[in-house]
Amino acid sequence: MEQPSVTLIRGGTVLVGKMLEPVEGQAVVGKGDRVERIAPEREIAKGKDWRIIDAEGQTVLPGLIDAHVHFFGSREPDPMMWGGIEPTNTPLNGFRAVSDAFKLVDYGFTTVRDLGSRNGVAIKRAVDEGTIIGPRTVPSHLGLSMTCGHGDVHSLPSAWLCGCSAMAHIVDGETNVRKAVRQSIRDGADVVKIWTTGGTMSERDSLEDQHFTDGEIEAAVSEAHTLRRKIASHAEGLLGARASIRAGVDSIEHGFELDEEACAEMKRKGIFLVATLALLDRVVNTPGVPEYARKKAAPMFEAHLKSFRLAAEMGVKIGSGSDAFGSVTPFGSYNAHEIELQQQAGLTAQEALRAATSSNAELLGLADRLGSLEEGMLADLLVVRGDLLRSVTPLMDSGNATVVMQGGRIMPRLKDVTPI
Repeated sequence: MEQPSVTLIRGGTVLVGKMLEPVEGQAVVGKGDRVERIAPEREIAKGKDWRIIDAEGQTVLPGLIDAHVHFFGSREPDPMMWGGIEPTNTPLNGFRAVSDAFKLVDYGFTTVRDLGSRNGVAIKRAVDEGTIIGPRTVPSHLGLSMTCGHGDVHSLPSAWLCGCSAMAHIVDGETNVRKAVRQSIRDGADVVKIWTTGGTMSERDSLEDQHFTDGEIEAAVSEAHTLRRKIASHAEGLLGARASIRAGVDSIEHGFELDEEACAEMKRKGIFLVATLALLDRVVNTPGVPEYARKKAAPMFEAHLKSFRLAAEMGVKIGSGSDAFGSVTPFGSYNAHEIELQQQAGLTAQEALRAATSSNAELLGLADRLGSLEEGMLADLLVVRGDLLRSVTPLMDSGNATVVMQGGRIMPRLKDVTPI
């Protein structure tokens, strides 16, 4: 059914601009896919065919952005099952990823960055052409992992993988690193991902080790920036983070062990931290997660929280990403929980909301069109019950989001879908 071309949202507290400043008594007018005007309601002459939304007692804010997801379509806690090794699993995982994309919209996430999966490019294209309901997607397609790196599948023979896993090109040497960056972009990547340390969910590596040489990391950064793509570095441990910062990546993902020197350089260079605070608890406490992953994750809780707080206190740019990828980190309330955890870790509610809106838009290179409620910006916005500047916890329940708008369109919700 065709939607009205003009929507007026009245009442409530509107979080305006990139700083998400609260204003009362203002109405938001959306025309087509853009925010046309934000002004006192009494100054707006309403058209007879306008759609009017009453937001009294609610918060009106920009659509949420999750800067770290993986559209694996996985439903298993064991990484061995993520790759769709059997051909019959590949379309099934794709269909599951479509369902995950719909869940994100239901919770108010209108844009995401997929940092490594075989489905991200397809999700992006299907959303853009209107085939499926999902968030705008900035995909990395397959990232870059060294042999026996975090993107490798260590228990499988290398010959079975043919140089690629479910989320990464497995490459060594500066020439092959450059070629992998070019290949990912050829295949549809809008951002480049590199794993510069091991990780909790990979068997035979260590997050304390630097992965790739300085020269290999520099080659990846150089090639990404030459081709006008940003590059994100998975760096759980300090050594990989330091090497990535020296090379000039655009974001550090996870950053469990950052120190003052690393944070100072991140601030100086404008490098974002996307901390994925929700991740370690899920790895340790989800049934079926391999024991090696639990052993790696459990000791990192305290260091991770300390690292995040240090970065925030030192003025590092803070993004927001959940690392949602499947049953261990399920799409939906888990994505919103990341914002809640940032507030619990010491950010104000306003700062946590900024991380998930205007700051993430800057990180993704989309700040000229997304992430804030301003005239001329794309009309991605939420109307949520409660005062989100006191607590972001209402975002954990999708039922509190009374309106989810993407590009001026009121989005269908899961409650509106009749179960089969």
